[in-house]
Amino acid sequence: MGVKSHYGLSTQMIVGLERLSKSIIEGNDFDDFFTIHQKNLTSILFSVNCVEAKINELISVYEIDDRTSLHDKIKVIIEIEKKVNIIEKFNLVCALLNKEGWESSKEPYQSFELIQTLRNEIVHFKGKYEENGTYPKKLRNLFQKIDCSVSEEDIWLKCVLGNKNIAQWILEVTRKIINIIDNKIKKTSPNKPAKPQAGAVG
Repeated sequence: MGVKSHYGLSTQMIVGLERLSKSIIEGNDFDDFFTIHQKNLTSILFSVNCVEAKINELISVYEIDDRTSLHDKIKVIIEIEKKVNIIEKFNLVCALLNKEGWESSKEPYQSFELIQTLRNEIVHFKGKYEENGTYPKKLRNLFQKIDCSVSEEDIWLKCVLGNKNIAQWILEVTRKIINIIDNKIKKTSPNKPAKPQAGAVG
């Protein structure tokens, strides 16, 4: 067998979030409707994908390194990972590691769930005509967190994607979730005797 490596997608995405946020704060994008909307839209999509990629990357380490006691158990998650969402996958790994799982009643979990909800609204966008000045009730807290309001002349998604605070807020929430993932499920020192490896992990 040859050398095995994997691509650090979560790192690319968190760096992408940092650059997007910085460019919005330091730039003059608010004179450009399309640019600011595209940057905020990218931040929303990057955040959720970044967190899922991070979890998947750590799972793959347990899968390939048979020196850990979790190596054999992790195959259960590998077999069903396409059928579970991010939070369910996180909880499965935490359960195997005897760690506390997702805490929806606490921050930053609550804020990340708001980002997920917003992302789903965008990914599953129906293109329907909506009454101006309204927004989905499940996103009420989002508008408070990013200091955003919807006037009677506006569409809620236009207001969110044109907001100057959302990219920085998304970056902060995503960083906190990534830190939690690292602290809870990052691979620790081996607790089984090492076996000869056919390849190396890059």
